[in-house]
Amino acid sequence: MAGKPIGSVLMAGGGISVIQAALEMADSGFHAYLVEKNSGI
Repeated sequence: MAGKPIGSVLMAGGGISVIQAALEMADSGFHAYLVEKNSGI
């Protein structure tokens, strides 16, 4: 989706379900921020 974001969401964790949820939120028009305590996902 292009244009102005609807809002922002913060996703905590680097598991596959969190990554998928962040992708879906981003596709829906939100800015999705994904944070993980480890240096890699």
